[in-house]
Amino acid sequence: MQTRLTKGQLLHYWGYQEKCNAVEDYKSFYKLGTTGDHLCFFVNSEEILVVIDATEGKLDSAEWQSNFNFSPPIHGFHNGFYTTANLFMPMITKELKKLVNDNPDKKVIVQGHSRGGGIAPILDMMLGLAGIDNTTLITFCAPRCATKSAIPALKSNGTVHHRVEAKLDAVDNVPPKFTFFPFCIWKHLDTFSYDLPGVKGNDHLEVRAAIEAM
Repeated sequence: MQTRLTKGQLLHYWGYQEKCNAVEDYKSFYKLGTTGDHLCFFVNSEEILVVIDATEGKLDSAEWQSNFNFSPPIHGFHNGFYTTANLFMPMITKELKKLVNDNPDKKVIVQGHSRGGGIAPILDMMLGLAGIDNTTLITFCAPRCATKSAIPALKSNGTVHHRVEAKLDAVDNVPPKFTFFPFCIWKHLDTFSYDLPGVKGNDHLEVRAAIEAM
């Protein structure tokens, strides 16, 4: 039976997010040349973690532009996030399957922060279709990545989603709940949600402090 994460567990996973954001202590590192997004694998005694970084670079970079490329959606998903997840798949699937096969008793955690938190649910869904299921998904201050019509697909591989959010933060509230060209209803997905206090939850330094203040 899945239960809510404790503060200590949230800090544990945020620690890996900080390592990925700083690009350190990873087992494998993958970077997309098209956007600059990067993803890290970490392996500990109990877990295999797939961690996706937040947006970096200048406001006119391909990575930033991809954040705003949500209309029209692809199969009901944020256009930029879906495209990025799809680009990661051929890069990581073979190695991740080997890690899972070599470590059958370890849990697979898929997580991301900010932009990475928008990509993570879609990547998790794609991994499920590739045979890597029963994962746990953790997102920190993530934007909406799916329209209402796509939510069943995100739920299809039984992933438990822990969404750590800052309700007043701008990133948690984009895309807007409704868009009109074309008309779409955008939704967050979660099994458990955790509200970070304050409005600066998306800042790298503030997330740890906000979790500690929960």
